[in-house]
Amino acid sequence: MKNRKLPYFTIMAILLTVMLFVGYNAIVHINIQKMSYSENWGGHTSIGQSGMNVEPVAGRYGQNALVLTFDNGGGILYSELDSRGNIISEGREDTDFFNRNTSENIFVGDGKILFIRDSNLYMSEFKGEEGFGDEELILENCSHLSIVDGMNLTVFNDEWITSLKIEDGTISIGRKVENKWNLETAYIIEEGNLSFLYLLHTPNTSSVEVLFGSCDDTENLRTAKVIDSTKNMYYGYTSNVLKDGVFYTNTPIKIVGAQGSVTLSNLLVSVDMESGKIGFAKEFPGSPFPGLYNIDYNANILSIDGEVYFCGSGYNTENEFTGYNDIFLSRVRDEGSLGEPEYISNTYRFSRNPVLVELENSEYVAVWLDVSGLEYELQYNSTEEDYRDMSSAISGEDYKRALQKASVVPFYALSFMFIRSFFMLIVFFSVLGVIYMVMLNRGYKNWNRGLKVLVAVYIVINLLTFNFNYISGSRMSYMPDYLYGGIFSIIVPLVINGLSILALYIFHRERPDTGVLWKLILLIVLDSFYANLLYSPFLILGKLIN
Repeated sequence: MKNRKLPYFTIMAILLTVMLFVGYNAIVHINIQKMSYSENWGGHTSIGQSGMNVEPVAGRYGQNALVLTFDNGGGILYSELDSRGNIISEGREDTDFFNRNTSENIFVGDGKILFIRDSNLYMSEFKGEEGFGDEELILENCSHLSIVDGMNLTVFNDEWITSLKIEDGTISIGRKVENKWNLETAYIIEEGNLSFLYLLHTPNTSSVEVLFGSCDDTENLRTAKVIDSTKNMYYGYTSNVLKDGVFYTNTPIKIVGAQGSVTLSNLLVSVDMESGKIGFAKEFPGSPFPGLYNIDYNANILSIDGEVYFCGSGYNTENEFTGYNDIFLSRVRDEGSLGEPEYISNTYRFSRNPVLVELENSEYVAVWLDVSGLEYELQYNSTEEDYRDMSSAISGEDYKRALQKASVVPFYALSFMFIRSFFMLIVFFSVLGVIYMVMLNRGYKNWNRGLKVLVAVYIVINLLTFNFNYISGSRMSYMPDYLYGGIFSIIVPLVINGLSILALYIFHRERPDTGVLWKLILLIVLDSFYANLLYSPFLILGKLIN
């Protein structure tokens, strides 16, 4: 009677080999999760959710950052965080006076929220765990609020443009200029004896003018740029930086072309407020330099360590593991061009709506939304040294997540084995089967040696076809150099052969009476399974990571 006992040692050898491949894939996942495209920022951390796909509002609150997102109904979701990403307080603010759907031009700074509702400017003070206090009416009859340098406020209506200033926690009303224009955005900046006016004006339906000059001579404003009728500006998203007496602005623009095609660009302008000299006034497209594409519409500029930076959401071509945008920073050069981008996110989802806040000791925090379907996850990053070290270190939770993702690889490998490798399995078995039948018909008796001959033939055929079977024609992300090309195209298949032959050897010792053809089937199937265990994850890495 034949021995029907299960080949336990063979099964154990196969399971241990599968665990080896799963462990290797877990290491690959960890390496990818901890990849960074910035030397100055840490790794991203999820700190909450948003019910709306709108830009978070963030500003400084004492030594910390105050971040606002909004629930589905437009109510406030607030988080107070330190530079290490620790949440000091958080909650949902149920106030009658504020709703994102009915409020405009929302600004957070120095622990206060400013916003316009029903053409009036209001303020409310944040009180830590107590949330926000009652609203305070600051100014009536104003339709737009803009902020420069965190303390120069400008509001306007159809009759007047008015400046306000935040000093020692109070707001005082300053200069007032008659509104002679059809305004979209206005800034009044008062520094010493200087009173500078900067406007976006639409004189008609066919153009937009960027005007600037002195509040004392509004009849002779200069034109920095005229945007023609084929372009529609995203008003309300203009951002600014004031640096050494030079005023910088960026306005995202939607360009409408032939047959209604739409592309996005940005208008960067710099003006010396005292001399009136235009440093630059130029547009650049959604792909300002190689390696960065698809800049999202809500890009902005900001000051970091005394330099002007362009910040936005764009597609990083160096990130092979996602088809979605990352958050980037790029220094604005003196002539208006952009430097090489520095990516501060690596989240594998669509990252957008970035906001940066400067804290003490020249530390910066960034928040943005990761969009996936109708889910909006609030992400956080920081330049704080301890946070960088902590977020870059590999934690037990990282290992757990990596193992969870890698544990599904055997199932993918089985699928790919039958989908991609099934034809070659039949070819291999057919060739070896023909050789076996020839040997059998010629009266071959020493099948221990015969099995070795057939295995050697398989190794040669597999070497000749390995690249075609598992690598060429496939888009594989983050494939290490040691898995393909050159001498590795011989070493890797031989290593896989060695693991398969080891299992075959153990099986042959356990079940010596099993037919040669069954042993060949075991070898071919195991070898293909192991190869797919190694290579198939690189075909689906984006899905596994996400």
